[in-house]
Amino acid sequence: KDFLDRFSSLLEETDTDCFAWALLGNHFHLLLCCQRIKLSTLRKVVSISKARALFCYIAVRLMGEKGFAVGNFLSIGPSGVSRAVTRGDQVLQDDQGLKMKLNELISQ
Repeated sequence: KDFLDRFSSLLEETDTDCFAWALLGNHFHLLLCCQRIKLSTLRKVVSISKARALFCYIAVRLMGEKGFAVGNFLSIGPSGVSRAVTRGDQVLQDDQGLKMKLNELISQ
């Protein structure tokens, strides 16, 4: 009940409609429609997604960690790690300055 109360309040505060939801053992799925969203909130979500993607890319491609170990650490499945590694590669392709800084750190 506590989760549903907090979730209901959050939906009202953010003017968001929830069309469907499923609570599972260790995660949940939501189908939402946001009426309004602050740009700063969107930027934060994008930043977190990029950080996770870069973390997965560095751990798997550069440090040779196994995808399942990275997934266990981040609590995401193997396909999520694979997608994150691909996104991390794309982030570095799109931001050559970041790629250069990362290469400098690795070569030290």
